Amino acid sequence: MKTSICCVIVSVLVFARAWAFDDPVQDYLAAFSPLGGDEKVYADDRLLRIDVDVNGDAKKDVLLSMARDRNGKRGNVWVVYRAAESGYVRVGGMSFDQDQFYVGPIDGINKTGVVSFWPGGGSGGGVYAYIVGASDVQSSRLGEVVKDSKTGEVKGGELLGRYFGANAIDPEKVVSVIDSIELSEKYGVKIETKSYQQSLIDSENQPKELALPISRPAPPVTPETSLTRQQETTSVIPNPGSKVEPVSVLSVPSEHVPVTEAGKVTDRRWPWIAVVVTLVVIGTLWGKRYR
Repeated sequence: MKTSICCVIVSVLVFARAWAFDDPVQDYLAAFSPLGGDEKVYADDRLLRIDVDVNGDAKKDVLLSMARDRNGKRGNVWVVYRAAESGYVRVGGMSFDQDQFYVGPIDGINKTGVVSFWPGGGSGGGVYAYIVGASDVQSSRLGEVVKDSKTGEVKGGELLGRYFGANAIDPEKVVSVIDSIELSEKYGVKIETKSYQQSLIDSENQPKELALPISRPAPPVTPETSLTRQQETTSVIPNPGSKVEPVSVLSVPSEHVPVTEAGKVTDRRWPWIAVVVTLVVIGTLWGKRYR
């Protein structure tokens, strides 16, 4: 039993070590997939890096985010790399504004984590906490901040004072910037010559593809269709001085103008008339024979 437990522990450690990265920036750039969907790196792109202990183990973890990769008013989208025994392990993500966040002990949870303010409608919003575990990031809502438009009273203001007052992180001390030149020279990233904003303008100015009408081949000409076209254009030629409306042969019921496969007009009544005449003749001759 002890041998089995030891094998499991060793396997877990080997697996964790295999997924540890010596340089989290290299892994981030390899898996870069922003919310906007454009995975290219442009001339004005900047990679933001924060080195801070986010779980209270006295080891500085790394948080990375491309400056333009934002989650609306909630701030940047950060990928979290937890400091391991050897290198860093990517464990999840979180959203917060680089100019307004808190790292430290969190009341009610009794754990160290990151606190972010997500603006909502008006002057309110929500306060959220992120707890970094061994292999994931858990988020929870700490409370709501609502400002009364009439009295100006702020409900939940103590949360803002607790985490975003004097205890807030000074971004100038923990946030570093890696520009596109360093990304190219140090990490071998292909940098687009244009800026990201220029790429957006160019994509909007590209001509739209027009849907061309689908040409359909004309139906084959058969004796039936040929006769039908002739009938559609047939009209009575009026005598000089008379007024006659055009008459189409198609106005005649089809049973009176049958069409054979050869396209000739026939009358189906003639076979029946012939049969009747034949029966009458046979009956007459039969009667004369037995008189």
